[in-house]
Amino acid sequence: MKASDLMIPLAKCAKIAEDRTIYDALMMLEATRQRSSLDYRPRVVFVHDSKFKVVGCIRPIEVVNALGGETFTEKSYPSWRDMMYRIAEMIHAIPAKNIMYRFSEKEYVSEDTPLEEVFSRIISGSYLHMVVTSGEATIGVIRLSDLFGLVWKEAKRLSG
Repeated sequence: MKASDLMIPLAKCAKIAEDRTIYDALMMLEATRQRSSLDYRPRVVFVHDSKFKVVGCIRPIEVVNALGGETFTEKSYPSWRDMMYRIAEMIHAIPAKNIMYRFSEKEYVSEDTPLEEVFSRIISGSYLHMVVTSGEATIGVIRLSDLFGLVWKEAKRLSG
């Protein structure tokens, strides 16, 4: 098997341009979840550059870290509502590129890459995704969870 056999096509993934805001990313994720026919609820928004190359992703942890940290302390806001107003302002102002997890070169694989190599790369870097390319174009992603599911399925089949 090769990378393209396990990947989720990019067309089925939530994605935005790197200059869009956190709000745009979350709206895209919500829309993708509503129209998705996949067996899972997408939790990641992939971020692309001006040439439509996927360069990073935004997961819930990036959003929470961007909205928390030094901006908020126990005594920053007198109420939950005041804090929510501040968060609403922030999600409209912060660009995706400022908070995204940026993929390293090791997280890109060709569509023809054998799954043995994909497996090796994922475990060597503890990566959650591999970005699948065809030439210069990004065509899909492989999630660690999908690779694990395949490994487990095959291990059970060969054990029993």
